[in-house]
Amino acid sequence: MVETHVERSLFSRPLDEGDENRPAAFATAWLLTRPAAPELDWRSDFAKAMREDMEGDDIYDVRNVDRSAMLGYWVLFTGYGEALGLAERTFLVPDPTRAIARQLDNLPPVGQPLALARFLEL
Repeated sequence: MVETHVERSLFSRPLDEGDENRPAAFATAWLLTRPAAPELDWRSDFAKAMREDMEGDDIYDVRNVDRSAMLGYWVLFTGYGEALGLAERTFLVPDPTRAIARQLDNLPPVGQPLALARFLEL
């Protein structure tokens, strides 16, 4: 699946200081700390909320409306959030359900053993 490859490229490996995907991983992690509610307007700049939540830390590379929207597209594609339309506005809502479900497909049937090393590779 393309989503799995992208997810692994963005999130599932050690992220070095110079890694170009590092900001996307951190910004997605930040998003998952937010309430699952329509509070992040798709057409807004998430940078202020990020700085407030992270006490001024600015490692997320989400510094304007376009970058916020790009984060939203990656989050939607990888299954860590959903777009919710309300009253002619669209909100980005953290919801990792699709990403988790994709990982559950990799688990063996109930009752079948799974080696810890194999589990950690998932």
